[in-house]
Amino acid sequence: SPTSSDALAGFIHYLIQSKEFGLYHASCEGACSRSEFAREILRLGGYPDVPVESTVASAGDTPLRPKFTLLDNMMMRMTGIYKMPDWRDALARYLSARPSRNGGAK
Repeated sequence: SPTSSDALAGFIHYLIQSKEFGLYHASCEGACSRSEFAREILRLGGYPDVPVESTVASAGDTPLRPKFTLLDNMMMRMTGIYKMPDWRDALARYLSARPSRNGGAK
């Protein structure tokens, strides 16, 4: 799950201020493939029609990634202390905060 540093920092800040302790996985909610992530970046950037091709890693590629590597925010769910944003929302926030190509803020 793509996770912005801003979303992660928000959880870390909350955890420091709380009385909670333990081991937490912290990733944005939802899941996507790398090609889905690229398509969403292009869509939000105003290029929804740019084609993106999915590829499959070959045996010669190193290292091979497992097919499913999503972190589970189980401790957050169990304690109910915090909810990470959906990766799409975090991505949209990140892209909207970036300066435009002409140097001005969007």
